[in-house]
Amino acid sequence: MREADLSCADLRETDLRGANLDWAILYGAFLGRADLRGTSLDKTDVRGADLSWARFGDASDYDQLKHRLWRRGAIFRETANVRVAGRSSEGAGRHALGFALGFLSMSVVGFLCIVGLRLLSSM
Repeated sequence: MREADLSCADLRETDLRGANLDWAILYGAFLGRADLRGTSLDKTDVRGADLSWARFGDASDYDQLKHRLWRRGAIFRETANVRVAGRSSEGAGRHALGFALGFLSMSVVGFLCIVGLRLLSSM
């Protein structure tokens, strides 16, 4: 498959283990759930290629490889990132609510102190 033009090809769930994809063009190809273990994508045009849920092999290198491919234009649609962002947004919302309620209660306490001091000074 060296130097093959696989633009817009539907390669989902394809077993490409150990395939030589040097200088291949994967522009716009869909490789969802494809098995790419042992495949070198260093010299491959991955711009616009959907590599969502593709298997790359060694878990320790997965994040680095995924980041490098993403920077070169590959598309990843894993939902795990969305869930993590949702959890942090919920936590931020709770902190904002706590801050707003605390600020409101401190304002009420301050107002009551000023009213109390005016009442005492007018007597």
